Amino acid sequence: ITNPTAEPMLRIHSNDEVNLRGGANLALLLTKPGDVGGRSITFTTPTGAAAASGDITSVCVVSANNWMIGTSQGRVFETKNAGASWIEHAFGGAANTDVSAIAASLDGQVRYIAQADKLWRNVTDGSQCGSAAGKGWSQSSWITNFPTDFGIIKAVVIPPNPDRFTQANVAFVSFELGSQGLLISGEPNLSYV
Repeated sequence: ITNPTAEPMLRIHSNDEVNLRGGANLALLLTKPGDVGGRSITFTTPTGAAAASGDITSVCVVSANNWMIGTSQGRVFETKNAGASWIEHAFGGAANTDVSAIAASLDGQVRYIAQADKLWRNVTDGSQCGSAAGKGWSQSSWITNFPTDFGIIKAVVIPPNPDRFTQANVAFVSFELGSQGLLISGEPNLSYV
């Protein structure tokens, strides 16, 4: 990518340390407080993985050097060294379907991936997620009364309050149903709000 600022930036996520923007053609732009213009991050497909293509449809900043991205091809990648190398998470989602949201707890141990009307939560710590068989992720069946064919999940948020977060099962999930929306939350199981 010769000029990342010319690529449409579709998704943005930040914390106190960095701002990461993902866009068309796997473009990534990183800015830090005080930066002017930012720096382009070159995404490199992990060794042994099929070539990645498409757009970045979701980003999640876990820490200054640990980020996750989801693509329009239904794939999720993670870097723990500020983009120098990437791993792929085999979470069991559908190919060629946007990964619409990724969320992580402040300590990075609890993570969610959303795709269409499906939601996955890691069942191992963040560093152990993913395998060729999709182990390490549990689909939305673990959520009490989780709706099916309910619309598109647009956002997943894990509240940062550590007092409420001790069990790490608190999340807010928003759905888009045509022109309407719905918010569900959970503690310890997700249910309708």
